[in-house]
Amino acid sequence: MKKLIPALLACFITISAAAQDVRLSDSVIFINNKPVALYEKWLNNSASHHNMEVYSFTDYILIKAEVIQFNAPVEDLKSFYYYEISFPPVNDTVSVFVKDEAFPIVLAKIIRDYKLIDSNQLNAANFRYFKTRYPGKAALLAKINEVNVHLNETRFFNEQVMRDRTKPVSLIDDKIIMQDGVRIGMIGKPVDRPVGTMYYQIPELERQSNYNTAVAESIAIYLETQQVAHIRGNFSPQLTKKDRGYQLYQISKPKNAVPGSVEDLVFRRICFLIEDYSL
Repeated sequence: MKKLIPALLACFITISAAAQDVRLSDSVIFINNKPVALYEKWLNNSASHHNMEVYSFTDYILIKAEVIQFNAPVEDLKSFYYYEISFPPVNDTVSVFVKDEAFPIVLAKIIRDYKLIDSNQLNAANFRYFKTRYPGKAALLAKINEVNVHLNETRFFNEQVMRDRTKPVSLIDDKIIMQDGVRIGMIGKPVDRPVGTMYYQIPELERQSNYNTAVAESIAIYLETQQVAHIRGNFSPQLTKKDRGYQLYQISKPKNAVPGSVEDLVFRRICFLIEDYSL
């Protein structure tokens, strides 16, 4: 970081913090009006989120923070951002969720509250205390758990086989669904379910008079636990690039697939369900 220390210490264009003993100039972190470390921030690809690095006055990186986007796996959830905070002097990283406050101020308060920087160095003992006690770690786990709970409640995610969902899909004997070398489900006939049980529903299609479509719509797709895969929203006989399942279908479809056939329509539905986290 090519900056002159005297020039940095002379710069007092400040950002106000909630606590009076934490203050940031454009490049210096002050605690109780004492310069503790240098810092540099820059916008991440996400609007209003910053990556950040904290330096000692001898120009060694003490702390690095990178914004990471947690992409929502399904359309009915929202993506969110969290921070991976790495500490090069101890070769360790802590992932945290921060809400509602500018991250440079948050990181300055963390440095203050946990006394992470002492005598121009990272305090290893205080870092270990921070790693075990900082509530931002639990907040991130809670956010991820919200995603899991939603998928369990709406798509029986906890009953699904763990595997790499980006791997090609195949069928054995036209009924056993395979992905990443494991069985993930099967094709069968619909069965009656007790009242109140979530089950496979077929949306209305414009081409119900089409024989292949009608036959395909009468086929149920089951998880390995025998639970019926659940479809959300309209499902078109034709997949476009913007549709869920399109990419997986392109890398998985059999070479002898007949577009619009019963087998092809069912295979497209399987790819849709996998990318929708329903299978």
